[in-house]
Amino acid sequence: MPPLPATMTGIWFNQGQAQLRHDLPLPQPAPHEALIHMQWVGLCHTDWDLLKGYKNFTGIPGHEFVGRVIQCQDQTWMGKRVVGAINSHCGHCRCCLRGAVSHCEQRNVLGILNRPGALAEFLTLPLENLYELPHAMRDKQAVFTEPLAAAGRIVQQAPVTPGEAALVIGDGKLGLLVAQVLAMHGAVVRLVGRHPQRWEPLHRCGVEGVLVDEITVAPLMDRVVVCGGGDAGLRMAQAMVRPTGLLMIKSTFDGVTGLDLNDVVIRELRVMGSRCGDFAPALAWLAQARVETDFLIEGCFGLTQAEQALAQAFRPGVLKILVQNDLKIVHR
Repeated sequence: MPPLPATMTGIWFNQGQAQLRHDLPLPQPAPHEALIHMQWVGLCHTDWDLLKGYKNFTGIPGHEFVGRVIQCQDQTWMGKRVVGAINSHCGHCRCCLRGAVSHCEQRNVLGILNRPGALAEFLTLPLENLYELPHAMRDKQAVFTEPLAAAGRIVQQAPVTPGEAALVIGDGKLGLLVAQVLAMHGAVVRLVGRHPQRWEPLHRCGVEGVLVDEITVAPLMDRVVVCGGGDAGLRMAQAMVRPTGLLMIKSTFDGVTGLDLNDVVIRELRVMGSRCGDFAPALAWLAQARVETDFLIEGCFGLTQAEQALAQAFRPGVLKILVQNDLKIVHR
């Protein structure tokens, strides 16, 4: 392959500003890594948190992507269309040795921690992080692999008992995926939110939508998953879970939350945080059309319009905004 330019185009976050730059250094893959030409990127709430100062982030954001391998030492990967797990691990720390590689003590995280992200022309990832996409899967489906894997994490951590009563707080992007995952695994699911126009695809898989102002405390739920609503949503979730039930928290919070620890003790609640999940089951669900994602897409922009894409994505109430790489590879 002819040599690539030394620089590329992408979004740069710095001190609360998002700037489209054309002078970003081209990432160089290590021997065990691939150089990937970005095709599509999904924007998510974590990107907004990073722009606001989460982890004092400066750099290229973006971690939900579809791309094509254009350079690596293992030629079997060349030209393949891929998605990639975002956590890169060391393999020898305490977390890695017990199999919790997403909690590696030395990890870097694509577009979040110590690894430039996907909102640029090119990115790198270890080959072991990559998953080849089925030929029949559309890019606009595949770009949901990472958030769907995160949604699926809840059933890896706590398998569903068929018929269990589950409540999802929040009808944003993540909540709409979590509700579908719980339903496909046999839970009887209710979704609490403010946007009934989003619920029709969920009705088809048996999920009942309830407006937040109309929710009642009874009956209490076996499992409640917090996917939004802020501190008020967390308090509602705790009130809705039955004694000895499971409270799962997918959202992060600014500052101190209203979790009542006395209630946790007295009612013997199980409280569980939940973060990244496995890509393999998420890809299978997408390939088998067990999860609907098209209704989540509210807009598509080119990479050269990425500043406008971010402005749209970070407006309140907006679902998924996608960015397509509209730049051709230019060789030196």
